[in-house]
Amino acid sequence: MSGRVLVVDDNNLSRMMLTRAVREQGHAVEMAADGRAALEMLSSDSFDLVLLDVLMPEMDGYQVLEAMMSAPNLKHIPVIMVSALDEMDSVIRCIELGAQDYLPKPANALLLRARINASLAKKQMHDLEMRYVAQVEREKKRADDLLNVVIPIGAALSGERDFGTLLDRILGEAMAISHAEGGILHLRTEDEHMRVVTARYQGLPDSEAAAKAAAAEPAIPLWRHGTDEQEHRQLVAHVAWVDRVINIADSYDQTEFDFTRLHQFDADSGLRSVSILALPLRSGAGQVIGVIQLINARDPASGQVVPFDAHLEQLMTSLSTLAGVALENYRREQRLQQEIEILRIEIDEKREARAVAELTETDFFRQLEAKTDLLRRRLEEAGGGN
Repeated sequence: MSGRVLVVDDNNLSRMMLTRAVREQGHAVEMAADGRAALEMLSSDSFDLVLLDVLMPEMDGYQVLEAMMSAPNLKHIPVIMVSALDEMDSVIRCIELGAQDYLPKPANALLLRARINASLAKKQMHDLEMRYVAQVEREKKRADDLLNVVIPIGAALSGERDFGTLLDRILGEAMAISHAEGGILHLRTEDEHMRVVTARYQGLPDSEAAAKAAAAEPAIPLWRHGTDEQEHRQLVAHVAWVDRVINIADSYDQTEFDFTRLHQFDADSGLRSVSILALPLRSGAGQVIGVIQLINARDPASGQVVPFDAHLEQLMTSLSTLAGVALENYRREQRLQQEIEILRIEIDEKREARAVAELTETDFFRQLEAKTDLLRRRLEEAGGGN
């Protein structure tokens, strides 16, 4: 087990000897000649262990230890006090202040190794625990976001009855949650293309014109022209085939996808599409029916363009799934209404035919038909006599 150790001692010879002994045990070592320098280094850099001398001018080891234990970002770093003092009172005071252990000068190599390894093991366990806590907090926040943000949005989308408004709301909600500067929604067509159905941009001099220009872009084929090979160089087509989220930190600094069209759009509009998040829209049956492409995540505090973070990626995946289901339900409802209308027309036609048939089979209609035939013959005879 190796770690990054800070050796703090005002005596140059003692500091160098202890540093060499620690390095020989395989650890990375930095040095500080006094307590103030040590605190500055601890505040600006990351360490796994501090070997701290007790007696130092200006700011002694006790004061450094007290400062560390009162700082939330430093109190978890284990400290081993190192001093020529061989007094029980000094040992007790250091332990009471929060020191992990205590070593007399000059430090015995085997004892030094044992104390360092024990302290590093404790630090490693603490770091692991903190990672677990952070993970639990992230999962809790994700669950809260799903309950308080995404699911209500999904319910609202499912209740939308206008197709154009539904598409705009799906894209608008995705952009709002992700703090995206732009967004494009593609739908899969029957002839296996991804067609832009709506686009939005914010912060451009003419955002409406930019959105119309994006919507006017040619559809992206899902198959390479003239072949039976799937198209994967175009990001939207790739997402439609692989059915997973693609998160790109910088579209100008990657070679996997062809962003020629997007970068040409940037040149025409004045935008610079850096961070990209592409999410599949899935139907209730799990089929990809569309792709949302979000552009330029903005940090709410600084306003700078940043990559879409992992937590946001998971949240947007949940939103895209709900949006896809709402979209598919809308389409299914429209198809059902069309089928009902066709069925109604067929029923009306059959009902009309049946009514005509019933009328022509009545005695009245037969008598009327016989009289009509008799009248027609007499007219013909009269005409022939002239």
